[in-house]
Amino acid sequence: MSTIQAGVLDILGIPGMEHTYAIADGNINFHDYWTVSTDPKDFPKPLYTPDHVEIGAAVACNLYVARGLAEFGVPSSLDRTEYNHGPLSGGYMDLGDCAGIIYAYMGVCHQMCNVILCSAEGVDSCPVNWNNKLNDSRWVFGFRGTIHPYDYQAGAQTFEKYLCTMRSKLIELSKYPEPPTSDQLPGYFDDLYAALHKDIRDHLGEKPVKENRTSPIQKLLTACLGLEHKFESFFDHILEGDHTFTTTKHGLDNLLLRGQVDRSEYAESVNSAHSDLLAHLANVFDEEGFKKIFGRSPSDPTSPLIIPELMPQSYEGVKKALKL
Repeated sequence: MSTIQAGVLDILGIPGMEHTYAIADGNINFHDYWTVSTDPKDFPKPLYTPDHVEIGAAVACNLYVARGLAEFGVPSSLDRTEYNHGPLSGGYMDLGDCAGIIYAYMGVCHQMCNVILCSAEGVDSCPVNWNNKLNDSRWVFGFRGTIHPYDYQAGAQTFEKYLCTMRSKLIELSKYPEPPTSDQLPGYFDDLYAALHKDIRDHLGEKPVKENRTSPIQKLLTACLGLEHKFESFFDHILEGDHTFTTTKHGLDNLLLRGQVDRSEYAESVNSAHSDLLAHLANVFDEEGFKKIFGRSPSDPTSPLIIPELMPQSYEGVKKALKL
């Protein structure tokens, strides 16, 4: 049985910008597009349930599943110790060890790390590496990434469902006397990829519908503020600010994945819109409520949602895979 742990470290000298990563068995490093650190101030950090219950700094894991989730497919090797392949280095959609996350569109390193933590065993729900910055990114991307951040329509698949399917299949493969590698099972996940890519294409072709964000935002606020907190009287105001942000990001996502906007321009525009959203929410909630949701005072400086330096130089592999 293997063990997985997670860490958090400052990234690129940006105040409040936190990078997350995971390490299995002390020497198998899941870099999540940047780096890892075993400095005691960075690692290991407590892990939590999605309900924010601390479960310790280490949990048992299925190493085969962790490898597969990091590559988002059947593992290419059972001997790798460094999962540090970045974009344009092969792998799923030519995104390297992306954990299935199209960076900036579906999530950031926080979501990548939490996907890999779905390899955990012996716990009721998959753990979360809950760094402070996750309180910002989960409003947009959830805990483990999303392809429908704006429109949870009836029948639409969420990334979590695809992730669970892959996890289940990897668990079954791990039970083989000699678990296979990708060269032994070419095309094993092609049907899953095809369905996922169609779902992404369909989503890109839709327009954000404000009311379809009601359920996920209500669930998030209830989890943060408790059932006793009444926010119905100003919920429409929350949705208005959220809709402005999601409409902006949806348009930029289309340009990004179609290769029609520079990554720096994309990141600057999304980060600016996200800062406007946080300012809007700071005017909606009182200071205590804002702290419960985002883990900091509304007067504290904000840090970028997306780091342009971690974005792929090109999304051509994504464009090709999605047939855009």
